[in-house]
Amino acid sequence: MRRTEIWIAELPPYCILAFFLVPMAIIEPLKILALYFIGTGHIMSGIATLVFAKVVGVGIAERLFAIGREKLLSIAWFRWCFGTAVSVKDIVHGWLERSGIWGVVRRWAARVRLVLAEARARLVLLWRERSPGRFAAALRRQRLGRARTDAAGEP
Repeated sequence: MRRTEIWIAELPPYCILAFFLVPMAIIEPLKILALYFIGTGHIMSGIATLVFAKVVGVGIAERLFAIGREKLLSIAWFRWCFGTAVSVKDIVHGWLERSGIWGVVRRWAARVRLVLAEARARLVLLWRERSPGRFAAALRRQRLGRARTDAAGEP
């Protein structure tokens, strides 16, 4: 990966821009596909597709931007778009922090994190209480099955 990053960093600005835009061109149709899935009643498939598209798209785009930031910002129109996007983000973020919505969302997110942590703790406890015996039994059955096949001379 390091060699690939070095290779990308050595490319001219517009080549890096092409690499930066390719994930976006792939991810946007996936988002539309996710909406189609949701619209046709395949909600979990739609959500999974959307999450995949966002995580992979943002991850790849962020890494490519970090690698080629200097060269990308040497393109005047890209620098202007980037500066404008950051300014708009700062304005919206400031407005959200000043509004009551931000506090409500933060409290809601904290509750969701707490509920998820409690659910995870319960699942771990349940797994530890019930699964080790089942898992061990499954391993014993699997070993016995292999021993029988080996004794019979089968591969």
